[in-house]
Amino acid sequence: MTTNGSGFVDPAKRLRATLDSLLDPHVVLTAVRDHSGEIVDFEYTDANAAACEYNGVPYEQLIGMRLLDLLPGHQHSGLLEMYRTVIESGEPLILDDYVYPVDFRGGEEVHFDIRGVALGDSIVYTWRDVTDRHNRTQALADAEREYRNLAEATTDMAYRTDATGAIVWASPSATRVLGWSPEELLGRTAQDMVSPEEFASHAGHRADAYSGEWVPDGEQERVFNILHKDGGTIPMVAVVSRDLDAEGNWTGGLLVGLRDVTDVQKQEEIAQRERAKAQRLQLSIDRAAVGMAITDLKGTFEHVNPALAKMLRYSQEELVGMAFDAVTHPDDVDASRAMMMRFLDGDVDQMSLRKRYVDARGEILWVDLSVAAARRDDGSVDHFIAQLVDVTAEVEYADALETTVRRFRQLAENASDIVYEMGTDWTIRWISPSVQNVLGWDAEQLIGQPAPSIMAPGQDELLAVRGDQIRSGYSVGGENLAFMTASGQVRWLSAMAHPMTGDDDVVTGVIVGLRDVTAEVEAREALARVQQRLRLAVDAAPNGLVITDEAGVLVDVNRHFCQLIRISEGDLVGRRMAQILDQVQAGVCDPVSPHEHRLELADGAAWIEHDVREVSGHADDEVYFVHLFSDVTKEREVREELTHMATHDTLTGVANRRWFIERLQRLARGDSATGVGVLFCDLDRLKEINDVHGHLAGDTVLTAVASRLAAAVRGSDDVGRLGGDEFVVLLDGVASTDDLRAVAEKIRERVSRGVIVDGKPIDVTISVGAALLVPGEKTRTVLQRADNALLVAKSEGRNRVVVAELPADVDGGGNSGVVGE
Repeated sequence: MTTNGSGFVDPAKRLRATLDSLLDPHVVLTAVRDHSGEIVDFEYTDANAAACEYNGVPYEQLIGMRLLDLLPGHQHSGLLEMYRTVIESGEPLILDDYVYPVDFRGGEEVHFDIRGVALGDSIVYTWRDVTDRHNRTQALADAEREYRNLAEATTDMAYRTDATGAIVWASPSATRVLGWSPEELLGRTAQDMVSPEEFASHAGHRADAYSGEWVPDGEQERVFNILHKDGGTIPMVAVVSRDLDAEGNWTGGLLVGLRDVTDVQKQEEIAQRERAKAQRLQLSIDRAAVGMAITDLKGTFEHVNPALAKMLRYSQEELVGMAFDAVTHPDDVDASRAMMMRFLDGDVDQMSLRKRYVDARGEILWVDLSVAAARRDDGSVDHFIAQLVDVTAEVEYADALETTVRRFRQLAENASDIVYEMGTDWTIRWISPSVQNVLGWDAEQLIGQPAPSIMAPGQDELLAVRGDQIRSGYSVGGENLAFMTASGQVRWLSAMAHPMTGDDDVVTGVIVGLRDVTAEVEAREALARVQQRLRLAVDAAPNGLVITDEAGVLVDVNRHFCQLIRISEGDLVGRRMAQILDQVQAGVCDPVSPHEHRLELADGAAWIEHDVREVSGHADDEVYFVHLFSDVTKEREVREELTHMATHDTLTGVANRRWFIERLQRLARGDSATGVGVLFCDLDRLKEINDVHGHLAGDTVLTAVASRLAAAVRGSDDVGRLGGDEFVVLLDGVASTDDLRAVAEKIRERVSRGVIVDGKPIDVTISVGAALLVPGEKTRTVLQRADNALLVAKSEGRNRVVVAELPADVDGGGNSGVVGE
C-alpha cells in the first residue's frame, strides 16, 4: 500500500488492503436477473485474497464468473434461494455449522459458518470453514465419559442425576463446598439446591437438557446461587453434560460440575467499576469543550478528544499514534521534553506550560497546556493526561495591546492634546509633554501630584460625582473643565475619562484626555450674549414673531405672539403652525402674503394679519420661515363700519341705492337670473304724515317700514331704500309671476299696519310694483317695469300690488344699464 508522499492513503486502496489481510473469505455477489426480473444466478463482482485462494481461482478470473458455474451445488442445496431472500427481504443470512458437499473437493462434506447481508442488488458474503470445530465437538462427546471421571476429582464439586433429575452420585468435595455430605445429597433434585424463584426461572433449560437436546455453548456456564447447608447461598457456575453408560449411550441423566465463583464475581465487580470509571473518564474527555489527550511515557497520543482534533485540524485517527513532537513548534520541543522528564523523575504530578503547536495546515497555535501524571501503585508513571486550551486569540490580543499601548504613548507624546494616566486617588502617574505647550507646566514635575491641583477652584462637587462614576467602571466626559496655567490664567479644556480595569474588573486607574477649547468657550459666551440681546429685542417687538422650519414646525416664538393667541411658549414650540392655527380656529394659511385670520379666543373673536418671509440658515441647505403677526381687530372693525356706512341708508339701516343696483347686477349675471324678482315699495301718504305728525314721526314710520320689510323676506333676499318714501326688495329664486305676486302680497300685508308714535297710532300702507327679471333683460329695464307697475298701483288707489307684464321682446344685449342712465 503506497502513499502520495504526504502520508495520505487512498481510501479505496486502504479498503482493498484491509479485505486482503482478512483470513476469512469475503465476496460480493451481484444478482443476475432474467427478462421478468427474477433472480436466476449471481455474479462475482468483488473478492478478497482469501476467497480467491479458497476457491482456487485467481482474482482476474473469478470476477465476472457466475456462481452456479463455479459452485453448481448451490442450486439443489437451497443456498441460491437463501441468497435471493436476503436481497428481496433485506434480512441478513446467518447459518452456523452448515453442511455443504464442496464440489471442487470431490463432494467432501464440509461444515461452514455463513454470514451474508444485502447491499442494494448485491449480497456481501463471507464464510468460515468450521469442519475442524465440528470434529472437535464430536470428539468431545466421545470424551464425556472421561470428563465424568475427571469431574469426580475436581477441587469444587460435581454430581450426577438420573433421568428424573434426582442426584445419584456427588463428589466428596460437596462437604467442603456446600456443607452437605455426598450421602445427604442423594435423592435430592435441583429444586432442593436453589431458591424457588431461581428454580422456576430455569425450568425451560432443565426441560431441554433432560429431553436430550444439546445445551449450546453459551448456556454451559450459567451462574446459580446454590443453597449452603447453613442457609446461605454460594454463586456457582454449572457446566452440564449428558451422562453416558459404558457403551456410550445416554442414561437420561446429567453430569453437572459446580465451581465456586465468589472471588471471580468480586473481581468482576471491581473490574466493572473500573471499566465504568474508565468509560466515564473517556466520556468526559470526549465531551470536553477543550482539547484533551492521553499519551504514553514517550508522549505518543493514545487517545484524543474531538475538540483537540478540531483544534489541530487532524482527524482523531490521524493523531492517535502520533508523537507530541510532531505537532509541537520546534522552538518549544525542548521545554516540553524537560517537563516530561520532571514527571518521570517523580518531582511533580501536575505542570502547566504555555507553548506553541503547529496544526495540519502549518499554522501556529498558542496553547495553555496542563499535564497530569497517572501513576501506578509503585509510583511509576503509567500514562499522561493532558488538557489543551487554545489561547491564540488571547496572545494575539496581548501582542496587539502592547503594540497599541506603545503607539498610544508615542501618539500622546507628539499630540497637541493633553493625555495623562492617574490612579483612583487622582495622583498623576504619567502625563504627555504637550501639557507644557497648553498649560505651561513641566510634565516631570506633575508626576506624583494630584490632578485637581492644576484645576481652577469651584469644581469640587462635579469632580466628586464624576469620580464615583469612574470608580464604578463608567466612562465620563464631554464636559469643559477650567484648568490653571503655570502663569495663573484660566484655560478651558474638554475632558474625557476612561477607567482602566484589571483581570478582576476592578478599576485600577484612569486615562484622561484633555483638549484646549478656550477659544470655543469664549466664542460661545460671546454668541450667548448676542443671542440674549436678540431675544430681548424680539420679545420687545410690537408684533408677534414665529420662526418655523421647512416642515412648518415652530422652533421659536416671542412673548407678544403668545399673548396674541393666548397660548404659552411651552405649548407652542415643537408643534406645527397648521395645528396652532386650527386650535384657535384661524383656518389655513393663504399662499398670498400678507393675509388675515379670524381667531376664536376664549375672550372673543380677533383678527390678525399674517406675513411670511423665507430666510436661510447657517448651513447651505437650511431654510427657515419668519412669520409676523399683527392684531388688526380694531382696524378691521373701523374698515367694516366705513364700508357699512357707504353701502347702507343711515336712517333705516337697510341697503342704499348704490349697493342695491350692484346687487341686482350680480344677480342678473348669475345662474339664478331667471328667478329674480324686483319689488318697488312706496310708503303711501308720507307727506301727509310729515305735515300732520312732523318729520320725526315720518322718520320713525320709515324706520318701522324698513324693519317690517326686512322681517318679511327670507335671509337670501335683500331690502334697500332708494330715497324718500321708496323702498326696493330683491327676491332670489322666484319661479313665476304668480309666485312673485304671492310674495308681494304677503309683504304688503305685514307692512300695512299702524305705527305708534308718541302714543298716537299712525296708519301705514304701502303700494307695491313688481317685476320678474327675464333672461337677457337689462337691469334698468326691469327696474323701469317695476316702477311703472308701482305708478299703476298708486293710481288705482294705493295699498295694493301690481305685477308688471313680461316684455314681449327681450333685448339680448348687456345688462350694465341702471336706473337713471
